[in-house]
Amino acid sequence: MATFKMGHIALFPSERTPNNWASCNGQTMPIRNNQALYAIIGTKYGGNGGDTFAVPSSKQLPDIGRCRHLICTEGSFSFGAALPYIEASEDEYEKVMGFITETSGNVPDGWLLCDGRMLDLAISENQPLFAIIGDTFGGEGNNKFALPNLNSIGDKKYVICVSGQFPSFS
Repeated sequence: MATFKMGHIALFPSERTPNNWASCNGQTMPIRNNQALYAIIGTKYGGNGGDTFAVPSSKQLPDIGRCRHLICTEGSFSFGAALPYIEASEDEYEKVMGFITETSGNVPDGWLLCDGRMLDLAISENQPLFAIIGDTFGGEGNNKFALPNLNSIGDKKYVICVSGQFPSFS
């Protein structure tokens, strides 16, 4: 399975939350059970610093339509001043299907622009992606489903991983 750095932020186009990630909903977490994550983000997003801290809320992050922000709660440890978004990579060990991130360059292999395009369900490699996002962003019966359309959000390009590991869920 891919290993992300603790504190990484990702977008996810589903109500389900993959293992080792938490929804960026401003929830408070006990420091004693999450010491490494607390060391990275501290009380920047809330909490009392004595025994609790908070993860960011979607209100503190850019609005991304119906996609949810997630924060990595388990993974390699790395201090950083800002919470970085995961990177779109061609490395197989870093690709997890359904994760969305910004890109400033070319779209790497295994990723597609979040441009609202319809994908054909008959193509077998799209069936796992459909299991994650369903027809949340549109579709045509049982034959096609749409990717999120994030082109209208600022001047950034967003891409979704369409070929990689299927995320694990509890």
